[in-house]
Parts: sequence; structure tokens; C-alpha cells
Amino acid sequence: MTMQDRTFSPSERAALAHTHGERCADCGATALAFTDDPALRGHADHATSFADGGTTTFDNGDWLCGPCNLRKGRKSRALRKFAAPAKPKLDRSKMRSWALEAIDAALDRQRTTGARSFFVAAGVGSGKTRAALGLYLAGDFDYIIAVVPKTGIRGSWESDAKEMGINLKPIEEGVRFKNEANHQTHGYVLTAGMINSVVAMLANLCARHRVLVVVDEAHHFAEGLAWTDALAAALGTAAFSLPMSGTPYRADNKRLINLNYLQDEDSTKIGTGQPDFVYSYEQALAERFVAPVVCRTMGGAITHCERENGQETRRTYSFDDDYAALEAKAEARKLSNKRLHVATVFAYDWQLDAVAEARKELVQMTLDHPHPWGGLVVCYTVEQARKLAKLIKDRWGDKCLLIVDEADTARAVAKFTQDSSYRWAISITKVSEGISIDRLRVGVLLSPVRSQSFFEQVRGRLARLENDIPWASQRGYFFVPDDPDFRLYAEEAHQMILHSVPWLADPEILRQRTAAERVQELAEIITGAAPMPSPEEAAQLSQHLSAPAEAHRTVLGSYTCYSIHEMTGAVTEYGEAVTEEEWKTRLRDEILANTGNALIASAASAADLDLFNDLFGDDK
Repeated sequence: MTMQDRTFSPSERAALAHTHGERCADCGATALAFTDDPALRGHADHATSFADGGTTTFDNGDWLCGPCNLRKGRKSRALRKFAAPAKPKLDRSKMRSWALEAIDAALDRQRTTGARSFFVAAGVGSGKTRAALGLYLAGDFDYIIAVVPKTGIRGSWESDAKEMGINLKPIEEGVRFKNEANHQTHGYVLTAGMINSVVAMLANLCARHRVLVVVDEAHHFAEGLAWTDALAAALGTAAFSLPMSGTPYRADNKRLINLNYLQDEDSTKIGTGQPDFVYSYEQALAERFVAPVVCRTMGGAITHCERENGQETRRTYSFDDDYAALEAKAEARKLSNKRLHVATVFAYDWQLDAVAEARKELVQMTLDHPHPWGGLVVCYTVEQARKLAKLIKDRWGDKCLLIVDEADTARAVAKFTQDSSYRWAISITKVSEGISIDRLRVGVLLSPVRSQSFFEQVRGRLARLENDIPWASQRGYFFVPDDPDFRLYAEEAHQMILHSVPWLADPEILRQRTAAERVQELAEIITGAAPMPSPEEAAQLSQHLSAPAEAHRTVLGSYTCYSIHEMTGAVTEYGEAVTEEEWKTRLRDEILANTGNALIASAASAADLDLFNDLFGDDK
């Protein structure tokens, strides 16, 4: 036997490194084929050791980092325990009861049936991140990989993991697995968009270890989507997967991965999704893990004026109009969509008055219980968010923080949380979901996206509790357009609150009984299903929640907004909405600039001249 017999050739080393993506086969750390840095240099080694008769061939080759190669010694792959970090034990006393129930159910399912997936539907504020981390600690798993749809969600995973003694590292753009984390890192958290860049590395980790994969906000991962295909390629061989979502359904009717469906009678539909475990917002509310959020619908009327092709068109859209009564359902839906779009995208006066209604509650809440409470405004476009931030500051002097860049969401959220001088967080649709923002107690939805999942996701931003503040002082208010779909969602939310907190359902109990009688009767109503409220708590909450849903409707008034399209030549995707005064000024400037005072009579179109004279008379 010679040293040459034990040494892989340069071409074999290069091939092994390439096959493993220049990652350690045991721990996934960076292991380069060609480098002057000994800490990063990979080792070609025998899968079956040379001493046990293993051949020095590519088929019997492993690619390891230096620490793993030295640690394994002469053990063959089949005999050695791969380098997985020691992990802390699960402290069950610090876990919520529903989380322990879900963990036990998932592990029992895995043990008794060999199942490799368990879908958990848990609402906002329920603590599902900690439940997933608890499953990793309780189960026979070497590593945990958490996949999230957006960067803003990643920070909460890292902080919760740290509190539980778990070293969770982020995988970011252009960043490789780091050698210093080889045997101390319990797992990784990454966005779905990063999967393709580390497919080989993650697949290798799953092949060598028992990996728990957590798919957070799993409704983003439906069959046939690019993200889902990448997830299957990278993590499809994991020991166990835990998809989680507070809204386990999609508006586009696509199937979610690892979610069972009951087939509907209508075979053209995918059926109803059946999660393996459900812990709803309603259950969390009954246990006081979240705040009750009251929905308020905002009505009013907007006259929308547009000037295109030399013509001015006007149409008034009122939330009092029942388009559903129209015989032509397609036309009714078209008008309903247009009304919602005009109000939430174009009509800045209407939007600002909606914010004013929310601001009243915010101010009153601060007076009732001094705390730097804040509000969330969810817009449709970045341009809209920026303009509203300016309008809010100009009208009230309130400090606003724009959260419109998904890549910078985590930093912006931390800034809003830490700096209580910010009263409003103003975001756009795509950064409203799954983001934990402290201090929020009112929200205004100014987007034409009307899916129930979107409604629930935004409403959930207002349900998280603040520490050291009485539960009864942490009610939330969600202001939405008085659209039929939103109205239905709001009514369902209202009934859910009354059902989960039954002592709110009958305010007469609070008005007609003495304190002692109140406590006794409330106890009979609750029957042990929820924590006992004090009479003061009950009175405070019932004042805001026991009224019928119709009482939560607000009519803002009548407004006129003008959209400039062809007049200025600066056409945007959604058009540009301006006030009547701005519209007249721009129209006058347009005509004067294009024709000149002396040429108006001969050069301007008849429609322009008529409109010009109607608006400005002799003042040219």
C-alpha cells in the first residue's frame, strides 16, 4: 500500500467538489476545491474507509470540510454519526398548551403512520413560530430549515429561536454557509426567493441529516408555482415538513402543498382544505393571546372625472348603491370593482378622511390608556403611500414611516418599534403580511385587493398584544371600504369575537347588575371556557364590541377626484389623481402652453375651447 493508493487525483477531487457544490457532505459548510485558505479548503475522503477496504475512486468518494474530516477519523460513512450540533431540551413549561398539543400530535403521526408532513393552521399572535421551534427540539431532528416568503418575517424567526436557545442563521443573497457555524448552527432561515441559489446545498443537508423543514405562510407555496418546485428540489427529501398558515387557502383556487383536500361535489373545484391541526384566531382570542379587533366599514360617494381623447367623463360611485341588484352580474361586478379602485387608489380626500376616523380612535385610545399606540395604513402603490404620508404630516403633523421596500422591511419595522415618535406605519400590499409590528392598534385598508386572506392578514397586524398592558385596553380597530366583500368579512369577524368572548354578547348584564352579581352571572356565561374578566374589563370592552355590526359603519361624505391621463402626456399605470383646483390649473397651463393666447381660437379643439371657457370664462 502506498500513499498514492490512498490519495484522490486532482481530477477526482475537482469532480467530488463539483458534485457536492463545494459544500461539506456532513455539515453543509463551505469546502472549496481550490483555495489558499486552509479553513475553507475541502477534503476528498473515502465514504467506506480505506482501512475497511474502501477504494480510492470517485464512487467511494466523500467531500468534507476540514473539521468534519478530522472528527470522523477512520469511520466509514455508514458507521459514523454525522456532525450535528447538540440542541437544548424543550422546556414544556414555557410553551402554550395548544403548541404542546400540536407538537405531540405531529410526532405521534410521524411515529405511528410514518407521515412526513403535518399541516398546522394557526392564526396571528398564536405563537406558531415558537410551536415550530418546539417541534424541532422535541423531535429526533438534527437541523431545522425555516422557509419564509419575505425578508420581513425572517427577523421574528431569529429572535424567537434565540430565546429558546436555538442558533438559527439567515441565508442571504450572495452569502454561503459559513465555516464558523459548522457545528454550532442548529439550522437556517431563508426566503423562498433564495432557494434556487442553494438547492444543492440544502438537498445535501437533507440527504445526510434528519432535517425538519418549516414552511411559514404556506399559502404562498401552491402546486405549479416556481417557489414550490424549488422547495421540492431543495428540501423534498427532508425527514419531516411542517407547513403553517393562518389562512390555508388561496384566491386563485390552487392547491397548497401537503394540505389534504375534501373533494367537493363540483368536480371542477379543488375541494376544502383540511389542515392536520387548527388553532384559530377565535381560540387565541378566547385565551387572551390576541386582542379583539373591531371592523369599521367606510362609505361615502366619489365623483370621478377623467379627461381622455379631448373629452371629460364624470361618474359618481356611491357605496350606498347596490350593484348586486343589477341583472347583469358581470356589469355589477365591474362597477363594484371600479368603485373600490377609485376610492382606494384615486380619491385622496376620501382616503385622508378614512385615516382621520382611525386617528380619532388612536387619540382616544392614548387618552384612555397612555401608551405610544400606532396605526397602519396599507396602500396599493408606492406613489400612493408616499403621497398619503405627506398629506397626513401636512394635516396633523404626525410622523409617518414608509415601509414600501420589501428588502428593507425588517429594518423599517425595528425603527418603528423602537422610535415611538412615529405614529403611522404606511406600507403597501406586498409587505403587509406576516410582519410583526409592535404598538399597532388601528389600521386602514386602502387597497382594491379584496380577497379574504388579504383582509385577515392585514387585520392580524392589529391583534398582537403589548406586554404589561391590560388585555381589555388592547382592542384594535380596522377601517375598511364599505365594499360588499369587506362587509361580509367584517360581519364574520364581529360574530367570531362575540362567540369567542361570550360575556360581550349581552351588555344588559353589565348595565343592570351590581358588581357582585355581574361577576356571578359572567361566570355562568363563561362556564370556565375563558379567563374570568373583571367587571371593569367587561364594561370597557362591551362598550366597543357588543353593538351590532351595522353600528360600525361610517359614511365619510361626498368627494370629487380628477384623473389626468392624456392631457399632460404623463400616463402612469393607475393614472394620476389630483384635486379639482390642481386639475383646472394644469388644464389651463396645458392649453396656454400648447396653443398660446393668440392662437387659442384657431388651434385649440372645440372641446378644449368649450371646457376652457366654462372653467375660466374671460380670464385667459
